[in-house]
Amino acid sequence: MTIAAAEMRESVTKITVKEELGELRRPMPKLKMGSNVEIKSLSRPNKESSAMIVELKEKVKKIKEELKGKEKELQTSRKLFDQRELELDQLKEEVKYKNQRLASTEIETETCRRTTEVRIFELEAKIKELEAKARKP
Repeated sequence: MTIAAAEMRESVTKITVKEELGELRRPMPKLKMGSNVEIKSLSRPNKESSAMIVELKEKVKKIKEELKGKEKELQTSRKLFDQRELELDQLKEEVKYKNQRLASTEIETETCRRTTEVRIFELEAKIKELEAKARKP
């Protein structure tokens, strides 16, 4: 290829590129203007959205406050539960101790009763023996 042909080809390519750039730039202002309008409308929340956001924030705040209240109630209930559980354990130990004492007392009473019955039997036998001696004169 000759230099003249290469230069001509280069100038034709430049012209073609310039024309394409011109064609692409023509709708640019319209697109910019349209996108600016869209951006402005999107960046500026409307009154409805603002009101909804405020309302939702209030609901969230109210729910958080309720949750804190419920947590405090739960802690109070848990403390009371733990206290009652401790009292129950103490009462169980007390009942266990008293049952042991009662069992011990019952055993002691039973031993006493048997000893007394044996002693009564021995005394009745002695009475019969003495009565028999008293009748023999």
